[in-house]
Amino acid sequence: LVTGGESKNVHMWDLPTADAEPSPNATPPARRADEAASSTPAPPGPPPKCGRLLSSFRCGSIVYAVSLTAEGTELAVGLSDCTEVYQLMHSESPTDITPADDAPAKQPAPFPPIPNPSAQPTEELAWARRRPSIESIERPGPPLARSTVVEPLLYLECPAQQGGVSFSKTEGKLAVAGNQLVTVFDVISGGTICKMPRNGRVRCVALSTSGGTVVVGGFDRKVTLHNI
Repeated sequence: LVTGGESKNVHMWDLPTADAEPSPNATPPARRADEAASSTPAPPGPPPKCGRLLSSFRCGSIVYAVSLTAEGTELAVGLSDCTEVYQLMHSESPTDITPADDAPAKQPAPFPPIPNPSAQPTEELAWARRRPSIESIERPGPPLARSTVVEPLLYLECPAQQGGVSFSKTEGKLAVAGNQLVTVFDVISGGTICKMPRNGRVRCVALSTSGGTVVVGGFDRKVTLHNI
């Protein structure tokens, strides 16, 4: 799970999986019906599970939308002034070293400012090679069995203000919707596949599995489908 917002922070979470077997504290449906009829309170069930923070980093502007590929290896972050694409590398490295309870948490350092590609047209993606990798945050408590390293991949001069971003499941396509424009990119090359202007402001976007159809919704209350 990936979250982002007005704080300009992006957080990645490791979500727990469903139990293969029912919990011993769970109450069978027939018993719950009997207890409801007799006004007897049911015993408390198992406590809810919580996700664990894997990695976190700060962007240069407000985060309006995020999207993960089906494999979870690439992340698109739609910002108010651009869209950034990152490569995610997951690893499992269990350790027996447990940090002390009073050990201070290491906060992620913000990225240095991203050079404006329009000012350096020959180095449009050079920032991706210069920017350091973002390693997972070390926090006090039990060590994480899974960690994630984030590497900048693409910088797209296409804002997603009050809009959205969406990957196709296959074919490596990314749709970015913001202001009055929807743009579809090729993630491998970073090239533009097509642009679709809209009379009103766009609010959300989605790509079909193969990336052949894009669905766009806007503040004008209209939903449109386009073939790519």
